[in-house]
Amino acid sequence: MLGAFTNFSLTAGRLVIINHNLLIQVLPQDLQADLVSMGKVISLAPGDVLCDDSEDLHYLYFPLSGCVSLVASIDDHASMGMALIGRAGMLGVTLLAGISTVPIRMVVQEAGSAFRVSVQALQAQPETSAMLSRMTTQSMSLLLALFANTAVCASFHALRPRLA
Repeated sequence: MLGAFTNFSLTAGRLVIINHNLLIQVLPQDLQADLVSMGKVISLAPGDVLCDDSEDLHYLYFPLSGCVSLVASIDDHASMGMALIGRAGMLGVTLLAGISTVPIRMVVQEAGSAFRVSVQALQAQPETSAMLSRMTTQSMSLLLALFANTAVCASFHALRPRLA
């Protein structure tokens, strides 16, 4: 169903579709319109890898439905899910700070859709990029808190209590 929305012109309907993401909802209408003109809605299927660890990230993703897991791994050890990002967040926040390589794998856990914007398109709109950078400071702080909580739980609790 959402595939039909991937290449249509800027309309009020398109703003409604991307407004399913809570970060986009709080943007002023003119910046929402700028953002809409830069990206497209894509489908997310379980197991899709949006970015592998240590690869360059080329897109910001704003989940509209479903969720994406941020997975960390070290050498040959088992990987660990660090956070789940859904429609209240975004993926690729480091791009707004000029960092394109991240040591995190982004894997779709639950089917859905996301609004995707290329870093090149975002760089061509400095006002939108600056507004997103200011907005995501809180998002990055929450993500760091999630990572810290995951690390502490993994260190001090056995698997069964963590799953309770």
